[in-house]
Amino acid sequence: MNKPFDVLVAVEREGKKTLWSKVGVGFNGAKGISLIFDAIPASNRVVLIAEELAATLSQQTYSVSTPVEYERDGEKKTRWTRLGVAVPNKKGLSVLMNAYPINGKAFINLTEQEDVAPETPGEEDLEDLPF
Repeated sequence: MNKPFDVLVAVEREGKKTLWSKVGVGFNGAKGISLIFDAIPASNRVVLIAEELAATLSQQTYSVSTPVEYERDGEKKTRWTRLGVAVPNKKGLSVLMNAYPINGKAFINLTEQEDVAPETPGEEDLEDLPF
């Protein structure tokens, strides 16, 4: 069985050494890493410590999503809501999130790459907006 990875958040202290607080764990799977949060981080950045994994990742960004379960016509279904991106670093992955999962679960998809610099619409594209 794979050893779980620690998920940490930096606690900055003025004039003092930065402390790291564990807020969850990560488990390596066939398509990516499942994250389970014990606490909601106070910042939008957490770090997944996985040095052996870091050596195998290319320098690109990966999608971070959360499963949202719902029921339709008596059948349970799951849809995925995007939370942010994960970026490799020398110790593992930095996970940058725009939102946190209320169910405490997130998934880093290592099979799909993210476009680092999305296209910016030109002025002519902005004229068609309904507001």
